[in-house]
Amino acid sequence: MPDASENTFKVPVKQWRRWTPAARKVFNETYDTLLNNQQVFLHPKTAAVPQAQWSTTAWNAAWTAADAVDDVLTSTVVDYKGSKEVARRAVKRLLQETTFVRSQA
Repeated sequence: MPDASENTFKVPVKQWRRWTPAARKVFNETYDTLLNNQQVFLHPKTAAVPQAQWSTTAWNAAWTAADAVDDVLTSTVVDYKGSKEVARRAVKRLLQETTFVRSQA
């Protein structure tokens, strides 16, 4: 599994820096999982999607998921504090104090 802090899949640097560590982790894990498990996401009677097209689908889904993580974290704090900058600092501080543990389910 890719390290959350590394830009393993070459997301444009401007976007990578915008995302929180949690969003980066979501992008890396989602993209890696989708890219390597197409059969899990398709109906059993559906033909496989060509890899180049599936790669784009996986990328878009991972990007959307990473954006959603940032939106939820930021909007929750913004609603409470009323300031986007305060929210970004609070989320950053929270994530620095948080250890992510992968479920062994």
